[in-house]
Amino acid sequence: MLFAVQLEADSDALDHHRIYRMEVERDLLGDVIVIIAHGRRGSRLAARSIQVPDLSAAQEFVRSRLRRRATAPRRIGCSYRITALDTLDDPTPYLLDPAAQRRMEQE
Repeated sequence: MLFAVQLEADSDALDHHRIYRMEVERDLLGDVIVIIAHGRRGSRLAARSIQVPDLSAAQEFVRSRLRRRATAPRRIGCSYRITALDTLDDPTPYLLDPAAQRRMEQE
């Protein structure tokens, strides 16, 4: 595993208890894959894997998904927050820019 992040959106009032997890890793052939799992907390998560050309494409893919999660307050009424972050290297290339990160945490 090269990088993993888990986000959670919780709102008792709206009955939203969602998990969104992304992992970047290499398969047995050395290709870079991004594994996405999402769903309601307590139930089996739906998962899929996407093969990307290289590590920089994986980083951009993760950032694009984080940008989408940052719009959650407008879409579902509550925001996602990062609850777990695991990486072998610096996580900065995977994460949003600081301003977008602050917006995600404030909403």
